[in-house]
This record gives sequence, C-alpha cells and structure tokens, in this order.
Amino acid sequence: PIIVIIIMSTRSQPSSYSSSSSSVSTKIASSAAVDTTKKRKETENGSFESRKKSKKQPGKPKDDRNYEDPEEEAPAEFQGNADSSKEHSNSNTIDGDLVASMDSVFGNLDIINLVSSFLHVRELYNLVLTSKRYMENLEYDPIVRSALLSGNTTRTSMEKLVPLLQQKFIWSLSPMDLLRLMNATKCRCCRHPLNMKGPGSVHKAFGLVYCSSEKRVGMARVMVRTAKWNGFLDHPRVSVSGAGPGRANVFVRPFQDPHTKAPYGPFLTREHMFQFFRDHDRKAASDEKKAEYLDQLLEEMDRLDPLAERRAQAISQAYE
Repeated sequence: PIIVIIIMSTRSQPSSYSSSSSSVSTKIASSAAVDTTKKRKETENGSFESRKKSKKQPGKPKDDRNYEDPEEEAPAEFQGNADSSKEHSNSNTIDGDLVASMDSVFGNLDIINLVSSFLHVRELYNLVLTSKRYMENLEYDPIVRSALLSGNTTRTSMEKLVPLLQQKFIWSLSPMDLLRLMNATKCRCCRHPLNMKGPGSVHKAFGLVYCSSEKRVGMARVMVRTAKWNGFLDHPRVSVSGAGPGRANVFVRPFQDPHTKAPYGPFLTREHMFQFFRDHDRKAASDEKKAEYLDQLLEEMDRLDPLAERRAQAISQAYE
C-alpha cells in the first residue's frame, strides 16, 4: 500500500504543473498583446505628430530665385501653372469666337428671315419673342410662308385673310399682329381660351378669331335684307357673311385691341348703320345718302390707317 500511494502521488504532480504552466502562458500572451497595442498607438501618435509638424506654416515663402536672365526657363514647379493659364486664355478665346460666330448668325436679320420661313408658325412666334430686335424688324414674307407651309388651320386662315386685306374690308395688320393672329388660341374679343388644340380659325368675313360665347353675346348680328338695310349691306366695303336667304351677319360694333388700343376687325359695323338713322330722317334716307354717308366714314378711317395699301400689297406679294 505504501508503494501504490507513492506512485499515485508522483502521477498527480504533472497535471497541476501543466495547469499552472498554461495559466502563465495565457498571462504572457495577454501582456504581449497589450504591449503590441501600446506600440501601435505610439507609432500612430508619432506619425500623426510627424505629419502635423511637416505641414507648412502659413505665410508667403521666401523667393531666392534670380529672374534677371530673360532666356532662363521657369522652374519645373511653375511650368504647370503657366500651361494652365495658357489653356484658360485659349478657352476664353474659343468662347469669344463662339459668341462672335453666334452673333454673326443670329444678329444677321437676312439669315433670320430666311431660316424663319421654314419654321412652323408656332416656332416662328417663339423665335420672334426672344428678341425685341426681331419683333421690330419682322417682315411679312416669313409669316405668310410659314403659315402656308404649316397647313391645316393656319393655311385656311391666311387664305381667308388675304382677300379681306386686299379689298380693305378690315383694318390693316402689322407683321407682329399678323403673327399673333396666326397663333391665336384665345378669343380676340373676350380673351377666353378656345376649345381646340391648335390656333383658332379666322372668320372669313371679319378677319379675327372669336369664341362661341361672343357669338351668343352678339359680336355678329343677323340683319334682314329689307329696303331699310339694303343700302348698307350692298356697299362694296361692308363685310357681311351669309346667314340664309334674305339675311346677313354683320359685326356689331367697332373693336379695339385691348393691349395696343388700335382698331381691329371690320371697318364698317352695325353701329355705324344705326348712327346714320340717328342723324338722318328715316323717310328721307335714300340708298344714295346711305352710300355717301358710308363713303365719308371710310375716308376718315383710311386717314387713320395710312399703311393699309402698303401692308396689303406686301402680304399679297408674299402670298402669291
């Protein structure tokens, strides 16, 4: 029994020794890890401090270079700046050349009038609105050509408008007024939007665009052809539209543009006819007196529209 106990005691010693040795090894490993983390932090702090110290201090550096020799090349560190300044100057010259070329194109009215003739009538309107100079120097040729090439409503409107201007049924139109009329999307009388996708159609007798509400209100009234009204309705410069046998539509009153206050639409209206009977006796009013009265009114209106013949001739030439 004594021998067995000694043997067992000698066998149990290595296990305790191994456990103690393992704990020591873990402590050594942990202390080594701590040392490595401390060294890494110290190196990081040292590199940060070195970078911080290596930063240049604010202020202009002292320039000890000698620039007396004009043939001496600039240092390599400044050659890049010189190249960049040259590139910047070249870019400025390129931009200046581009602007000059654009001015030579868009500033040339002959080129604009030629190009605008091939635009859609709406595109021409948008182009003209971009410059006051285009509006002031607008001509009839590109408008008439654009309206005819655009087709549909604008073509039919121009076809209706030309004879009205030639026979002086309506007040003459400036180039800008003609272009607005070809692009009219609102009633000329009440400024109410028209219920259609494109521009409205010009009336074949009155030369303007007006909506159905104005028709109901009475911008044009039906007049019965009787002995009382035939002297007016048969006048060569009274613009009427057919409304059935023995009837005629006549524009009610003189119309002025709401913006320019210029007269617009037909010369003679129903209001002028009623004014004759206010000034003359109905029984003594003959057809000759009625025609004489209208001729006097037309002479006064022609004085107010001195450019009518010239404008009508320019539009008819462009149309032909």
